[in-house]
Amino acid sequence: SGKRKIYMEGYELYPESEEIKERLENTANGLLNLGKNHHSKGNFNSAINYYNDILTMPEISNNITFLVKTYLDLAQENSLFNTEKEILELGKNEYTASGKRKIYIVGYDLYPESQEIKERLEYTAKGLLNLGKNHHLKGNFNSAINYYNDILTMPGISNHIKNEAFTLLNFAKDNKPYKSLLGKTIMLDPGHGGIDPGAVNNYLGLYEKNFNNGLTIRIANKLRELGANVIFTREPGEDKYIGLHDRTVIVNKRNPDLFLSIHHDSSTNKSTTGMSVHYSTYRPGLDTVGTYVEYNGRVYPFIREIKEWSDPVRKTTDPGIVILYNGQEKIVNIKDTMVYDDKSPTNVAVKSEKFANYLFKSLLEADYKNGYNYIKDHNLHVTRWTNVPSALIEAGYISNNNEALRVINPNVQDKIAQKVVEATKEYFK
Repeated sequence: SGKRKIYMEGYELYPESEEIKERLENTANGLLNLGKNHHSKGNFNSAINYYNDILTMPEISNNITFLVKTYLDLAQENSLFNTEKEILELGKNEYTASGKRKIYIVGYDLYPESQEIKERLEYTAKGLLNLGKNHHLKGNFNSAINYYNDILTMPGISNHIKNEAFTLLNFAKDNKPYKSLLGKTIMLDPGHGGIDPGAVNNYLGLYEKNFNNGLTIRIANKLRELGANVIFTREPGEDKYIGLHDRTVIVNKRNPDLFLSIHHDSSTNKSTTGMSVHYSTYRPGLDTVGTYVEYNGRVYPFIREIKEWSDPVRKTTDPGIVILYNGQEKIVNIKDTMVYDDKSPTNVAVKSEKFANYLFKSLLEADYKNGYNYIKDHNLHVTRWTNVPSALIEAGYISNNNEALRVINPNVQDKIAQKVVEATKEYFK
């Protein structure tokens, strides 16, 4: 109470002082806790005095003011706080997202360790975000702003919801229309380039890198139409070589919301057609707990990965995987193994698999249905060493003359790009 008096006088003298405002807020929090303590013991008059003291303080956040008014009403009725069970029941019976928000904010303040209240707060925040987007989409900017602000003052919700609400809030304040990928940064990786042509169709004189560039440009344009911020590991119009390791460094440094590597395939069997989608549950840059290795038809414990290892059998330098083999460490070529972490995958790996499944399902509708199509948890360098949700597509076999001519057709590329974008939209829902 003494601090309250001092800082209120300080605020009158120095109303622009951020430190005094911060101390007023902290003091209000302290008074709120004192009021709640008396309230919980049935000392209603003492609680009322503390609550009223807070309501006469300047520059107090809306959240504290809301809680104080809620508790003051209870104290004036000589009512104790609702139990956790009662709060959950009240929330269940409330039909509006805004009403649920108020109930669960009170619940979180009283029972901050309750996992169920936290889950309901998160679910309510998602509902408010969708309502905000709906108003934003219709050009009702003020209504959208109110919903986004409501989310930003909610405690106990995940950062990704708050970050999205904050991004959309700024767009709404500027009267910028809502688009489904607004605020999302997506990095595209046109495979190969420069001295590395990728797969080559010698009969038709076609190079994979050119296929990748064309498809990347079309995907990028469609993503931008939906509001996405599109960046690249290399500009698709720039015929430049960038190694696999350097690509992953670029991705991890820029830290996009999503990463997609764009390729086309090749086979010694010239009749093979189709597409494939690849992702990695094994993410050595994030976590290797629970990782295991399939080698020669058996499963072995994973120890670590060696980025460069001279294989005495293959006579090549490749990544080596160290496994526990008959009680001893053994190095094997990553090309001879499959490394998985699908029993306890990281959140990034889970999201990568989710995105890959959306891609595969969507791309099947781009005239690939009769081909050799598959989705694979794979140890590709750009999917395993990137620390963001990621996938790689092989958008057709250029070793097959008919398919090469089909997938280089601008109309077909446009259709493939559209299916990639539809999968991306689904992923971010």
